[in-house]
Amino acid sequence: MVLERKNYFILCVLLTISMAILYPYIQSLGNLEEWFMTITPPNFILYIVFSVLFGVAMTLQIYNIKEIKMCQLRTVESSIASVVAEFFVVQCPVCISFLTLFLPATAIALLTLYNVYISLFAVVLLIVTIYLLGGFKTEKKKKLKRKSKR
Repeated sequence: MVLERKNYFILCVLLTISMAILYPYIQSLGNLEEWFMTITPPNFILYIVFSVLFGVAMTLQIYNIKEIKMCQLRTVESSIASVVAEFFVVQCPVCISFLTLFLPATAIALLTLYNVYISLFAVVLLIVTIYLLGGFKTEKKKKLKRKSKR
């Protein structure tokens, strides 16, 4: 698997940590203490799962672009959709201040009511992204066939 390679594993860890820090910071507009105090346990678990899956998906995307020299548009679309869906989910009451900049009050109420389901949808989209990027396939080592000289 790609993550068995040291450089890609380190990249995955850095991307996971970056998302884990960036996500609550943006949603709470810098009030991290309040964000972590008010987040519910199901939302916290989904936040951790999302951060890890984000790191894996982005690492696989970078691997596919660098090593295989291809960019699959459908995987980019699904990973972008999952990130957008997750960022606009209200994980805690503090985050509502962030959303009022973009959405009307009725939309915020709806997102607050269904935040766990939207987070689950974002996680499923990231799993689909990882699948499309070949994250569940094992790398086959190519056997070099030596041609005998005649």
